[in-house]
Amino acid sequence: MKQANELIEDLGIILAAGGSGTRFSAGSSNGSKLLTFFPEIQKKMGLANFADLPLFMFSVISFIDLCPDENFVIVARKEDSAKFADLIAEHLPNRYPKIVVGGKTRMHSVFHGLDALPESVHFAAVHDAARPLTSKQLFLDCLHTARKHNGAVTAKRMTDTVKVADKNGFIIKTVNRNTLWSVETPQIFPKELLLKAYKKAFKNNLSATDDAGVMEYSGHNPFLFEHTTNNEKITHPHS
Repeated sequence: MKQANELIEDLGIILAAGGSGTRFSAGSSNGSKLLTFFPEIQKKMGLANFADLPLFMFSVISFIDLCPDENFVIVARKEDSAKFADLIAEHLPNRYPKIVVGGKTRMHSVFHGLDALPESVHFAAVHDAARPLTSKQLFLDCLHTARKHNGAVTAKRMTDTVKVADKNGFIIKTVNRNTLWSVETPQIFPKELLLKAYKKAFKNNLSATDDAGVMEYSGHNPFLFEHTTNNEKITHPHS
């Protein structure tokens, strides 16, 4: 296990921060959610020593000390990248994570992030910047699990009752939730395996919403890393 102040040299972190935030923007006039301030989250995380922080910075501050700066890649929209760089320089002077421009989909953005990682990286961790409450311990536990199972996907067991409905909204059946999971990030895989899976997915025009789906398509059965901590995703202004 990682000791205090010890960098994990073979770890690469990709912070997926290139989304459009459509659902958030629909209920807010503040634009990109990742550049929006959340003082209530800052207080909850005990970051009172910082000035107001935009959403994406919570994950940067939480995980920047886990790996060398050149192994930390932030994937941002082209129109946001300069602002991201300015904010990092303001809040974390003398730290130099890479900022790369994302693609037309999440898949393309993550692939750009993977391509920017150094050759020394063995495990690539993909994390959504819209999940600001992910703890460092959760991240490290997921990495430990990924080393054991050749990959790991952060997840919770489904506790809600799930229904299948027809196109008119009438229930067709109730799904057995005992085998259902709610999948989150980080998702951590051997970098070369994930790169190979992405290339196969692009070649065959696969559309997937997460990295586990890309790995599944390539014939892998990713291991679910179960946890019970608060790891919610901010999708609306009052999430």
